[in-house]
Amino acid sequence: MGQLGSGKSTLVLQYVQSQFVEDIDANVQDMYKKEVAIDGQHYQLNILDIVDTDYGLDPKTENMLRESQAILIVYSVVSETSFDSVLMRVVHVRSLLEGRNVPIILVGAKADLENCRQVSSSSGLQLARELGLAAFLECSAKTKYQIDEVFETAVRQALTEEVEPTRSTEAGSQRDTEQPTESGVPEDIEGQRESGTQTEPLDAVQGANRAPRPAARASSSNRCCIII
Repeated sequence: MGQLGSGKSTLVLQYVQSQFVEDIDANVQDMYKKEVAIDGQHYQLNILDIVDTDYGLDPKTENMLRESQAILIVYSVVSETSFDSVLMRVVHVRSLLEGRNVPIILVGAKADLENCRQVSSSSGLQLARELGLAAFLECSAKTKYQIDEVFETAVRQALTEEVEPTRSTEAGSQRDTEQPTESGVPEDIEGQRESGTQTEPLDAVQGANRAPRPAARASSSNRCCIII
């Protein structure tokens, strides 16, 4: 999900077809399938690139979103407007999920356009924390930076939700307020980013840089539906 021009469709095409395509019809909803191996386990990913507008989603898309295992919300790091639209989308998604613990991952796209950046990495991380999202990453479809990690993180987070159901109302409340940690982000890099001297995008805040989860945590179907 993401505002028009956020780069989400370009991100998907790079991951599925290894192509960098900038001119994409944003009014077409596409479903992609990809066989992948993650942490020694094989999965079939069903990736739905939805038509997302500020006017909401159609009922069919809303139903598919409710049945998904992971949701990616994408903004462009060169567009503060797209970043500002994230909150609205998170609120809408959670209202549709009706309490289901589906991981929502925040993705800052177009990280290669460092000279045009309007949204800092620290701002993305802070928003993910404030909203209690499962993970935050930056990526670039043009350079392929962390494209694989975005979807691998989605799968791993989906498996976590699958094998760690809410144990109680109290536990569920605590889980909803959990925040992405800065594991995998060296403190000196974050400090350099704030001072304006660091030019490389941050690595995944949570998920992609963690130790692989055991394959035993996989679902029996080995299928994962991801909405973007």
